[in-house]
Amino acid sequence: MGFKEIILLGVDHSFAREKTKDGKMIINNKIKNHFQNYQTDDFWGNGQKDEEAVVFPLDFATDAFITARHYADEHGVRILNATRGGKLEVFERVNFDTLFSKK
Repeated sequence: MGFKEIILLGVDHSFAREKTKDGKMIINNKIKNHFQNYQTDDFWGNGQKDEEAVVFPLDFATDAFITARHYADEHGVRILNATRGGKLEVFERVNFDTLFSKK
């Protein structure tokens, strides 16, 4: 499409249940997944037994972002992360609040 700059918004890159490349499951009960069923509280594993829960492969997703960055760098495209907070540190951070201010 010819874009030379891509700005990511809202990429928290953290989930209630994550799986590492070596198969280890990490559970963070302080995080509520955004895509859960608020009626049953079990869409992404909240309230389910560990073996029944959907677990997000965070390391593989991070690798995908790294691959995207390498591709973008080789093709003259900047990918910036304007997410407030979040754990994605693959891309240069920019302040969301300054993106749309008048100069």
